[in-house]
Amino acid sequence: MSATDPHDTPPGLLAGLGSAVRDALRPFADQAMLGVPDAAKPSVIAALASDHAGPVLVLTATPASAADLADALPLWMDAGARNRLLQFPARETAPYERQRPAPDLVEARLTAVEALRSGAPIIVADADGAAQRTVSAASAPLMVTQGATLRLVDLVRSLDSNGYKRERIVAEPGAFAVRGGIVDLWPPADDAPIRLELFGDEIESIRRFDPRTQRSSETIESFALRSAREWSRSAESQLLLDQLLESVDGCSAAEIAESEQSAEAAALSLDIELLRAGGEPSRPDFWTQFLAPSTIFDHLPSDGLIILNEAHDLSARLGERDQRATHAREELERGGRIPRGLPHPWLTCEEVQSRLDHATQMVRSLSRLAGGDQRLPFRSTPRLAGKLTQLFESLREAQGKGSTVLVSLQEARLSELMHDLGLPLARLEAESPPNPSAISVGRAAIGEGWQLDDPQTGERVVTLISDTEIFGFERQRRRRPLRTRQSAEHDSHLLETLKRGDFVVHVDSGIGRFEGVVQQRIGGREGEYIDIRFAQGDRLLVPTDKLDRVQPYVGPSDAPPTLTRLGTGQWQRAKARVRGAVADIADELLELHAARETQPGLAIEPDTPWQIELEASFPFIETPDQHRAIEEVRREQEAARPMDRLIVGDVGYGKTEVAIRAAFKAVMSGHQVAVLVPTTVLAQQHFDTFRQRLAAMQVRVDMLSRLRTGHEQQLTVEGLKSGAVDIVIGTHRLLQQDIGFKSLGLLVIDEEQRFGVEHKERLKKLRSEVDVLTLSATPIPRSLHQAVTGIRDMSTIATPPEERLPITTYVMERDDSVIREAILRELDRGGQVYFLHNEVRTIDREALELQRLVPEANILVAHGQMPANLLRRHMEEFTKAEADVLVCSTIIESGVDIPRVNTIIIDRAERLGLAQMYQLRGRVGRSSVRAFAYLMTEPYRSLSEVAQRRLATIMEADDLGAGFQIALKDLEIRGAGNLLGAQQSGHIGAVGFTLFTQLLVEAVERARSKRSGQRAASPRQGARVSIDLAVPSFLPESYVDDMGLRMSLYQRLAAAASPKSVDELGRELEDRFGPLPLPARNLLGALRLKVLASRIGAESIQSESDRVVVRLAPGLRFSEAQRRIPVPRQIQIGPTQLRYAPSRRLPDSEWESALSDALSRLGNT
Repeated sequence: MSATDPHDTPPGLLAGLGSAVRDALRPFADQAMLGVPDAAKPSVIAALASDHAGPVLVLTATPASAADLADALPLWMDAGARNRLLQFPARETAPYERQRPAPDLVEARLTAVEALRSGAPIIVADADGAAQRTVSAASAPLMVTQGATLRLVDLVRSLDSNGYKRERIVAEPGAFAVRGGIVDLWPPADDAPIRLELFGDEIESIRRFDPRTQRSSETIESFALRSAREWSRSAESQLLLDQLLESVDGCSAAEIAESEQSAEAAALSLDIELLRAGGEPSRPDFWTQFLAPSTIFDHLPSDGLIILNEAHDLSARLGERDQRATHAREELERGGRIPRGLPHPWLTCEEVQSRLDHATQMVRSLSRLAGGDQRLPFRSTPRLAGKLTQLFESLREAQGKGSTVLVSLQEARLSELMHDLGLPLARLEAESPPNPSAISVGRAAIGEGWQLDDPQTGERVVTLISDTEIFGFERQRRRRPLRTRQSAEHDSHLLETLKRGDFVVHVDSGIGRFEGVVQQRIGGREGEYIDIRFAQGDRLLVPTDKLDRVQPYVGPSDAPPTLTRLGTGQWQRAKARVRGAVADIADELLELHAARETQPGLAIEPDTPWQIELEASFPFIETPDQHRAIEEVRREQEAARPMDRLIVGDVGYGKTEVAIRAAFKAVMSGHQVAVLVPTTVLAQQHFDTFRQRLAAMQVRVDMLSRLRTGHEQQLTVEGLKSGAVDIVIGTHRLLQQDIGFKSLGLLVIDEEQRFGVEHKERLKKLRSEVDVLTLSATPIPRSLHQAVTGIRDMSTIATPPEERLPITTYVMERDDSVIREAILRELDRGGQVYFLHNEVRTIDREALELQRLVPEANILVAHGQMPANLLRRHMEEFTKAEADVLVCSTIIESGVDIPRVNTIIIDRAERLGLAQMYQLRGRVGRSSVRAFAYLMTEPYRSLSEVAQRRLATIMEADDLGAGFQIALKDLEIRGAGNLLGAQQSGHIGAVGFTLFTQLLVEAVERARSKRSGQRAASPRQGARVSIDLAVPSFLPESYVDDMGLRMSLYQRLAAAASPKSVDELGRELEDRFGPLPLPARNLLGALRLKVLASRIGAESIQSESDRVVVRLAPGLRFSEAQRRIPVPRQIQIGPTQLRYAPSRRLPDSEWESALSDALSRLGNT
């Protein structure tokens, strides 16, 4: 398999074994209990579910086991069954928790319920999800049809009451937006959002639209308007509400007075009164756990099939949850955090058991312990722990004894070895039975293999062998997300996020303060203007057609910038200084690049079969960016010059895999590899990762750090000198004088900016001798990346892995009840927790307090001042999931990757910098599981404005890859410092980061052109045509009512570079907001003229008295040919200007078409 193959497993690869599994099931058709080993359960469940014509509900104990099963089943199903497969996940909220559940979980639950209404889905659910209440089984969605009558006010009221959230734009399910007579909404079970256009009270059109571009994609006749949450006021929920009110009212005055209510409980009490009065509570999601009228069992029709995976585990899980809910209610009531008398938040264990005992559906149960007549004829496959000779012998012996199927992530290499031994091989095809006369080989990762015998004769029917049996450990599988969608497109420099008082940069005038948007008539022109205030009260009103000249100011620190004094030359001098500095940077970068091109390199050999095997064994699918980075490194290693490449990628995006492949390639050419990291914990992490990935490759990986004894370090040093150690991972210990290599070929540096000056000098020397690969999680802005492309070898991995979800972030004062809820929620779903307390002096006391707060948890401590052996032991135990909570310092900041850890609680978060908080938050959310980050501040302490801004920024930046967005530009400034030198921070502060990078782009282009003898391209800081027409030209507030959205549209319009781009934006406006009003049509017309005028070198387009004058820039003249072009009599073309004298008032004339035609002709002549 080549490195360019998408290393994926075909769905249905093992579906061909289904007939053998069905034959084994046939004698047990009448038995409710089936004895099945865990390894065979996916195949048995797939066979039972696929053969059942009605809907199927598969129940398993935990969210983790449900996700694993949903991930494994497609391998065993044909296309028809795979298309029926859905998940019904738990909402992942702790009992009585006030936080809103993740929208994608609610969406998945509603999608499963909707499928049960209309089809025969196969639904996988865990005990928690099945016990939680959901939407009514009796109610049906409202059908909305084109041509029907629907009042806008009624529609908005219905969307509000059914849980839709009103937004500026619709980019996620469960959202809606209103713009005049246009309503956008996204029903949760639909693949794309819907745009309704009303004419009065009539539905004129219904269209699907693309949430990324916000453009309509197709017209439809009707759609089903479903609820966006699992509870809303209805007749079915009234009974539960009556019971809740009776329970709350039944509490005695003495009980209520026993503890003082918190503000949170008081708000919930107010909600109760609103519910009593028939109103809408302020927190409807909180009340869903009590008032949603149905369960998944109510939605399952009588022809359904229920499959219980380990009924005993299900009961135990539900029993534990009941106890936890009771304990939580008592604690919260005692602390006055919830009203007294609230009911149980889900079906109890007894209620679920009763539903199953009295189910009208068929119920079948799978148990790993059931034996005798209930036991299916499966047996485990012997484990070989990497003994390939023994594997091949057993395969030869199995010939003629049924079908033999081998699935492995290293199937290419194993096939090659088996072919050399003369074993008969066949390729395993998806949904096809295996070849009984050969060993069928396919690429897949499964939990375990098994052997299946004929239930009548006892003869072997199938032998299934996996990586677990061959190599002794299970290959990690990447879970699929519940649903994947591309997010809305955005530009990191858009001004839509500006708030009054924010600093901005006007490219021509300097640094000012944004004071809002004003509508005024200036010089006969009515329009909207950006109000910017400069030093000493100076004011500048920027017309919206020049919004491309305005940028948000992003500086190198939290300190406010110095405002520019208009009319003094101060800004021109500042820009001149920065231009000089970036010119020096550009020259230095080009000189370094030229010198490196002339140096001889190692020229690593092309890929070996072992290299191909290693890449095939990668258990995940490479993202496009990751694949591109791998190929770029491969080419440079094989080139005859030294490699010095920087790999930039957000935390968890796959940089380490790039390094592993490069390291192995160097080793296969007879060279050694050194991996340099900044911390001991990261060294251990990389050591474990490299060792596991290279376990089958006979490569010796070792480590040098303080976590190793003196004797162990000495053996490693000797091994490096003798060549016995192939790859060494270490901290700055690797840079000490006693370290020598027999043949060092590659140096991998992780987070180089964290090393000191002395270490960097040593690295500088190494760079001239070997290939160097530098990894950085600090993002480099795209514009800067483009500027240095070709002169600084750099790869950016900006694409998140397919299953990655954004991290849900909460900022709050420290609250022990929330800490307990967060930890217990994570433990409930089988995960682990980081509790970050960055004070070594008090960290042990904090761990004891946490143990008292959550006695159910197993807690460990880790920080950099611990004895090395204890730190290593604690990290190993936590990595192996032998502990639940790690109370730690910022030692986990760099590189630590434990996918089971999906909650982080940061204590005293106000003391951390924004970049540090972002990096720490990135330690969770490394898998397909929803991750949570709690940034807790010290109670009863006022925060500085800087701290408040940092916390608000990190909370808002919850999109994937948010480090590449404007919310975290200070990270990009760090990245620029890593690339260009930290001394550039002063220049960045003088003009703002965005303008600094633009000036650097220009400087690099000039330097390149100078060296090549070509003419440099013109600056890219935007068109300079000034336009001032006596017509109203703006987007009226009645047309686009959201100021941020108007700002975004103005900026996009101002940046349009062609009439076609302006026309396309005009069509988008009509699609999204309706027919264009006159001021908006004028604005588009003026911008078309501006684009056309810029092509002929015009400086301005202005209304003068009753005429429009287009003037060329100084020094330019129209040619004789241009002056002779045929134009209407109202237009005159002179040497340096064009005049248009309309026969009517300008607003009533055909000014735009007349001038556009003339300017187009001039531009083509």
